[in-house]
Amino acid sequence: MIFGFQARTADGVAIPAVRRPGRVSGPLMLRIVVLLLALFAVGAYFSNRILQPTSLQAVVNAPMVTLRAPIDGKLVRGGATVGEVFTSGAETFVIRDPRVDLHRQRELQTRQANAVQRVAALDRILGDMELLSTELRERAASYSAAEEARLQDLANGQDIAITNAQTALDFARDQETRARFLVRAGTAVEQRLDEATRTRLIAVATHTRAMADRNGTIIALDAARRQVFMTAGVGGVGYARQRQDEVEIRRLELTYQRSVALGEASSLQHEVDTEVEHVAALREVAVAAAVGGVVSAVYVSAGTDVVRGNPLADVMNCDALYIEATVSTGWFATPRPGDLVRVGLYGVPGTMAGRIRSLRDNAMALDPSRSIPLSERQSRQTVTAIIDIDRKDIALSRGHGCPVGQPASVQFS
Repeated sequence: MIFGFQARTADGVAIPAVRRPGRVSGPLMLRIVVLLLALFAVGAYFSNRILQPTSLQAVVNAPMVTLRAPIDGKLVRGGATVGEVFTSGAETFVIRDPRVDLHRQRELQTRQANAVQRVAALDRILGDMELLSTELRERAASYSAAEEARLQDLANGQDIAITNAQTALDFARDQETRARFLVRAGTAVEQRLDEATRTRLIAVATHTRAMADRNGTIIALDAARRQVFMTAGVGGVGYARQRQDEVEIRRLELTYQRSVALGEASSLQHEVDTEVEHVAALREVAVAAAVGGVVSAVYVSAGTDVVRGNPLADVMNCDALYIEATVSTGWFATPRPGDLVRVGLYGVPGTMAGRIRSLRDNAMALDPSRSIPLSERQSRQTVTAIIDIDRKDIALSRGHGCPVGQPASVQFS
């Protein structure tokens, strides 16, 4: 029998097989070898599929960023809650520094006191200026009235003197006319008058002429005095007017200084108001989120006293997502840092490329430069793989929110 067929003769009689003990025919051996190779290939295939690395559990994670207090003070606002989503640069906490407030308040109070003192000094100066202006006006008015009265008295006295001189001049002229008449009459009757009478008439005429000359001199002197008095009067009036002009100029100067003082006081008040607004802006310091992400922990609440450097909250950076997967190591394929994998996120269609960053086992990173011995493989059944996701894929996944804490799937090639 060869390969299951019985040998026969030409007439159909079966030929009994001759058995040779301890030997196998060549075709049978070939069949056996082919069968063993097939079984080995199938076993190796299924063993590799079964014993290759398998992701047992995977979750989306992100780097942790801790927000810390930049100054010492009291937290006045900060309603962050766990799970709240922050955007990069958003105001998270507001801290008020009472020491800064006290320092600025003291500085402001000092400047306000100085401003009040300057305004009070300016008010006193303005008051003195007003009193001086009033006194000058009163003195000018009094001086003008006295000058007018004095000039009026001088004018009245001059009028009386001129009237008296005019009367004397008229009398002298009458005497002169009479004397001349007597002289002419005496000359006409000279031969009929005796010597004594003639002498007496000549004496009267001479005295009359002397009186006339004297009265003329008096009138001339009175006219000169009147001219002098009038000149003096005009000078007094000019001086009074000059004093009035000086007072008016001084009053204008005082008015200008008063307007300057009021402008300076207004400027000081504006500066004080600006300083108040500046203090209000400086008394509070806002803490901005360094990254956009999800709040994972909050350590303070409104009204809490904080010290510079104290942690305020932990924020997961959703712009740097990674996968933390628990991987079962295989017998024939062990994951290594740098291996490429495919990652699937919950709620995000399709898969995205990932790369193993590191492997951790019992909180210790495996050395990527050495392979894992068989004994270690038997005692170490699982490892934790940190898988980085491509930033472009992260940007696409952020359109579905921040998936920190959500399950993920990892496929090893």
